[in-house]
Amino acid sequence: MEKRFKLNLRDFQLKQNGEPILNNEGKPVTYQVKASIGNILFAPRLQLSTRDVIRNDAIARKVESAENEVLLTEGEAKIIKEAFEVFVGFGRLDLELINRVESMPEVDVKVKEK
Repeated sequence: MEKRFKLNLRDFQLKQNGEPILNNEGKPVTYQVKASIGNILFAPRLQLSTRDVIRNDAIARKVESAENEVLLTEGEAKIIKEAFEVFVGFGRLDLELINRVESMPEVDVKVKEK
């Protein structure tokens, strides 16, 4: 068994004071979870080296290609958490995503033998 971390990637509707936030057309605004994680992995404040960009790109592609959730290795989860710690510019509407990243449940995964 190997340890993995499960990250919920489902988009969610933004709310303020319990009420949905609406766009100019009167439709609820949706928080784009996968795109947000991908963007944070490349935030300028991370000062990524060439190798870091390649590594983070692989993680971003894994997140973006997953459906509703993704299983991350301990190293991948650590990189995402570290990027969230360094990123500056979060607001109250980002709390749901921040909580998801900070509280990723650990799951045991049976690894197939080659």
